[in-house]
Amino acid sequence: MKTDVHYLANGLPVIYMVNPSTPMAYACLCINAGAKDDKPLLFGLAHAVEHFLFLGSKHYSKQELNTLPAQLGTELDASTDIDFTSFGFQVLQGHFAEMLKLLADLIIYPQFPEDKIPDELEIIKTEMSSREDDDDDRRRGYNLNSCFGIPKRKAYIWGTKKTLSRISAEKARDFWEQYYVAENCVLCVYVNSYDYWKQIESCFGQMRQGVHSSQPITPFLGRSYKTRGYASEVEISLIFEDQLQFSMTNGGLHLMADELLANAIGGNFSSRLYQILRHERSLVYGINTELNCYTYGNIFHILTHCLPQNTEDVITCLCEEIRKVKQFGISEEELTYAKNTLITRLCSAVMDPEDFVFDAAEDMLLGRFMSIKQQLNILETVTTSDILESAQRILSNAPTYGIIGNISDNPPYSSILAMLDIKKEPPSQ
Repeated sequence: MKTDVHYLANGLPVIYMVNPSTPMAYACLCINAGAKDDKPLLFGLAHAVEHFLFLGSKHYSKQELNTLPAQLGTELDASTDIDFTSFGFQVLQGHFAEMLKLLADLIIYPQFPEDKIPDELEIIKTEMSSREDDDDDRRRGYNLNSCFGIPKRKAYIWGTKKTLSRISAEKARDFWEQYYVAENCVLCVYVNSYDYWKQIESCFGQMRQGVHSSQPITPFLGRSYKTRGYASEVEISLIFEDQLQFSMTNGGLHLMADELLANAIGGNFSSRLYQILRHERSLVYGINTELNCYTYGNIFHILTHCLPQNTEDVITCLCEEIRKVKQFGISEEELTYAKNTLITRLCSAVMDPEDFVFDAAEDMLLGRFMSIKQQLNILETVTTSDILESAQRILSNAPTYGIIGNISDNPPYSSILAMLDIKKEPPSQ
């Protein structure tokens, strides 16, 4: 697969991936706008704008926007997150040009019909009610608040009934005019040839230009929290700041080393924490360690679930292994396992790229995009010494320590720092 990055005359970046053997085509337009950009009295506006774009555009009615994709054997998907809003589709190559035209019209020429917005807000309220008791959203809200001071409410991207009542066609159009501009978006396409370039220029070359300042990096707070959960299990989060500033000169190597570190510690069934906590000590069912990148900072997140009575043992074991990795790194065998896992994941993306085009567009907005070929080439050069450097850089600072669950007691933050052999105290809450 060949990957190029081009820029249209209006400044829109286009990631163009060509795989001559694929019968399918994929596209994603990612906008650097999400719940992070909602004003306190208008929580849910970014998500509402995503919904409103489907109410009709200049050349397509609401009915056409919602039925034409099905006639072509596909659907136009959309999602809003804290950082970004994305629109995308997968379709047979023969229908790509038509779907691209529809996507561009929806993004560039929305109508925001006032008479249809109240009904759409009712649909959003229904969506909101289906997620009210979701520990995933609660965890994300508490984590981002404790790590970066982001208001917890921004994790609930649909807002509240009160804030939704303040949203109007005028406020939605103002949001769209500010953020839905070429320099604030990325288009990623995955097709079988370069024959679609003129179509891309014709459709998205009409997108408005506009200057939008980038989100500043937010200082990492490293605070603790404890809150009741909806389930009987306990969720444990240890979150470290990853201060990596990406560049292709050296950031490529450091980024891949950080990814491999996460994978080796808790990224799969053969990872260290999974083997120790589940297979050796039967304390957890699973564990996950991953890098999460946001416009306001990067985090190294270790997450697991356990029964309330095992909480202290799990936390003690986590801290012991983190301290060992920080001191000694990982073995050559662990590095080999981690490399093979990431290589498999990257190669699988070529065969099933639906999620990959979304991830690539987001990475471009985060300033950390690399093609699959670049990642594979750098991956092969990473050594255990590089992993040790990543571990010492990431795991040496005071983390965020979070507990979600119905437990009466858990180790205090000072004990966590002592077990991690971290002397630096976090900022006061």
